[in-house]
Amino acid sequence: MKMRGLSTDAKREEKVVVCADFDQTISTHDTIYLLFEAATLRRTNQDDKKKHQQAVDCLVNQYISEMKQFMATVADLNTEAKVFDREGLERFLDQFSAVDMSSIQRVIESRALRGVHETDLLALGAKIEIMDGCLDVLSRAAHVCVVSSNWSALMIEHKLRTSSETAGCLQHLQIVSNDLDVETTGVTSGSITLRMQSPSDKATWVRKMQAQKGRPTVYIGDSTNDLLALLEADVGIIVTKELRGTLKWVCQRFGIDVVSITECGSFQECTMRANKHTRENSRMLLFTASDWSQISNII
Repeated sequence: MKMRGLSTDAKREEKVVVCADFDQTISTHDTIYLLFEAATLRRTNQDDKKKHQQAVDCLVNQYISEMKQFMATVADLNTEAKVFDREGLERFLDQFSAVDMSSIQRVIESRALRGVHETDLLALGAKIEIMDGCLDVLSRAAHVCVVSSNWSALMIEHKLRTSSETAGCLQHLQIVSNDLDVETTGVTSGSITLRMQSPSDKATWVRKMQAQKGRPTVYIGDSTNDLLALLEADVGIIVTKELRGTLKWVCQRFGIDVVSITECGSFQECTMRANKHTRENSRMLLFTASDWSQISNII
């Protein structure tokens, strides 16, 4: 989190730049599985559909197995850091990202996402559910940058720009995401153009937004992959009812404290509290919000 000072006469109503993850931050559920479902449905007969689903299950199970193995190798790193350990955190996240990247390469090599029509992606986008209160917050931002490691920018774009639920709601919207390669026939090849895969990729985009927009920046996310971006922003908010799992372990292990956003009455107060916490404790401070209505109180 950058140590940026706001003038004492800064107004609470000052518009901020919102950078946000998509899956399970803006959307109510993970949406990548929808892409696999669409690819399965495009198989020509029941036997092909069954084989494709089995192949997808193997890909998912291998990813889960490899991530468990990786986490087991770092399980002995249970000592909580007394101060923020950026070097250790970045080293851990590089290894974490490498496991994820290996999984993505297997998806590409298997062509498991081949055969999805552009019209399928538009239909998927239309049926994605958005978190309650999310659009209200995003519509008040000076600029919104969706920073997502999802595999279909087209699906996200259709949901946030043109669906009946969101049309005209977000005037200053930018989407940075990976995307399925679509051939001239309008059908996916199975390859993925990778623009946003690692935690450092996300943090880089937060820095770009800070430099380009010259405004206070908040990052809103929900997972370990968001962590560097959460720390890079002036205010980092984790959308969760209860911090747990890998993200909780990482925060404890590398010197990151987490408190509820309800302890702050304004964005400025969040910024000042985070900066003070870092100065006095040499530890970073992030905030949690159980839902977007809590975020609405400070943006």
